[in-house]
Amino acid sequence: MKALFELEWFGDAAERHFRKVRPFVSDLPWGTIDKSRHAPEVLEQARIVWSSIAMTEYHAAGAFADVLGAAIAARAPLDIIGMAGDFVADELMHTELASRLAMELGGGAPVEVDFDRMGMTPSAPDLDAFARANDLVIRAACVTETISGAIAVETRAIVEQPLIRAVVEQIARDEARHMRFGWLYMEWAVLDMTETERTRLGRVAVEEIAKLSPSWLRHSGSAHGRDFGWLDVEPFRARMRPTIMGDIVAPLEKLGVPIDHEAVEKLL
Repeated sequence: MKALFELEWFGDAAERHFRKVRPFVSDLPWGTIDKSRHAPEVLEQARIVWSSIAMTEYHAAGAFADVLGAAIAARAPLDIIGMAGDFVADELMHTELASRLAMELGGGAPVEVDFDRMGMTPSAPDLDAFARANDLVIRAACVTETISGAIAVETRAIVEQPLIRAVVEQIARDEARHMRFGWLYMEWAVLDMTETERTRLGRVAVEEIAKLSPSWLRHSGSAHGRDFGWLDVEPFRARMRPTIMGDIVAPLEKLGVPIDHEAVEKLL
């Protein structure tokens, strides 16, 4: 069932613990956005964008919770599992940052979310624990976080506003670790994969790229990305080819996971 995306803060002991492990949030330059420099319709667009980013990051927290459980069930190496142990907190912190940014821009925009479908489910039913973990790691870390990290790095290079730049920098830094986890897991997992499983994961990777492709294949954009922290359509699209071919397809093929290049080319 869909409901408005609304966040709650409990405070007290929970807040103290969360701040202990993520202490730098309060140090960001909050209150530095000069809304008087922008037209109301531009601010409205910005708060919609950052409200949507908050929802996306919240969804990513659910996805990594599923990834972590799957990796444990698959008996992945303890250090690889441990590396991913704080990723849920990372994504929830990103949710907080994006939400607070939306509030500084005039308030959170109404976004509907289907909370019953929160997180990430395997792309096929009846997978065993190993295949399920492979599936989720490929989609959440190797594909989604690799693309998100590349866009965050590209966005960081153009954003000038201090607060928004600081938020984008933090997201980029964390997503680099999330992406690294995915490839370390794959280096371990591929040693025990059958050819059938590798072929299946190649299809899974292409399907996940296809799910994300509307974000860079859209036909309209905005000229205010430099002010508010998003890429316009053309730079976004231009960044996708080297990211997908060089940072996703090539590493997967190096690990023996075959990729349908023709299918990928149709998405670029």
